[in-house]
Amino acid sequence: MAAAQKAAKEAAEKALRATLNMVQMTPEDLAKVQVVPAVVGFVGIFVNLAMFFATHSAGWLAGTAMRGGIPYKAEVGLDYVVFGEAGVVSHNADTGWNCNSDSSCGLQELCDQAVDSGEHWPNGVPKNTPSEVWCELASASSAANAFFVMGQIPGFVVTGLTIMFALTQHPAVDKLFKQAKSKGMTDKIFKFVLAGCWGAFWAFLFFGMTAYAAGVPDNLGYFGDAIQLEGSYGMMRFSFLLVSIFGSMLVAQLFELWTTENVVEAWTEFLDTPWISAKKALYLELMLQMFLYFFLSIYSVDWAMLLVIFAGFYLDTGNNNFKLMYFVFTGVSILLDITKIAHFPAYTDTLSPMVKFGCGLYIMIFLLKFLIIGTIVLYEKFGDNDPRTVAPHDPSRSGYKAHEDIAE
Repeated sequence: MAAAQKAAKEAAEKALRATLNMVQMTPEDLAKVQVVPAVVGFVGIFVNLAMFFATHSAGWLAGTAMRGGIPYKAEVGLDYVVFGEAGVVSHNADTGWNCNSDSSCGLQELCDQAVDSGEHWPNGVPKNTPSEVWCELASASSAANAFFVMGQIPGFVVTGLTIMFALTQHPAVDKLFKQAKSKGMTDKIFKFVLAGCWGAFWAFLFFGMTAYAAGVPDNLGYFGDAIQLEGSYGMMRFSFLLVSIFGSMLVAQLFELWTTENVVEAWTEFLDTPWISAKKALYLELMLQMFLYFFLSIYSVDWAMLLVIFAGFYLDTGNNNFKLMYFVFTGVSILLDITKIAHFPAYTDTLSPMVKFGCGLYIMIFLLKFLIIGTIVLYEKFGDNDPRTVAPHDPSRSGYKAHEDIAE
């Protein structure tokens, strides 16, 4: 086992050196990279790619549209609509849609079509989705897309600047910064530019999502079947959450609004904790749960993710009050989760991938709550053999200084 671990470590180091050589860096240079700007820069890359693919795909909202008295499931993008399944429902004159493409219909194309919106079924449902509905969708999509396109300008710029800021020790990047300083660009000005670009990126994302959510109609012509925001909109919400969190981290570090000493200390404690221990298991379970909560935001934002912070603070400081708050609030959330899961739809072929994704993540998070509570009980009762990982609020252990932990 030890030989295999050594061989894997050597292979990883060799691959790392080969990768660094491609960008003319050494492991020593890598050690000088500023961690927070580097992480934020890569988050920026992910967000920009997510925005690009989301704005060019369907799945912004789903609903039921009417044409010739026949209901059609519709998947709506920012500039086109797909009715039914591609290849199954034709979008040409044979089905009454009269669209130029057999695979989709443009929103503006549907808006411009003249349909008889006065003919209704006896129950009041119109036989055709009014053109005004498609015009509302086209207008909302156009406004949102304008914000997203404008947002990607500061998005791409600030992502590049953030990565450059993280690599200031690289000779080529250092040379660029010196040239900028010779032309009057001070560190303070650069920090304000960086923070301003992240703020603009964040604002364009927010206003784009708001413009879309406020502008779309309540339904697509089939009353009783309200529209549902789908995966592409969810990816924008997920991107907004990432920019909010990681952008704030970067701004806080740039202007020294917080210190990284406590974060480094907590990370060091995590690394020093033995792998075969209740404390390490608790660390990993909380990380996994927070990771799942982040991706759940694509489907819906669940503020129960804040309970992970309670548990993390308890684990770091040993403050018993936070453990009790975690138990109480998590117990209540479990009961509410049961009522919500009981109302989940059956997993059938007609269920949208977005709903399947969200329900699956929700159930995984629900099950993790029991595992985390059990691990905390195990950690409290038995502790670990390593004195560093004994339940930290236990006054009987040697060297216990609760006031120091809480003060930090």
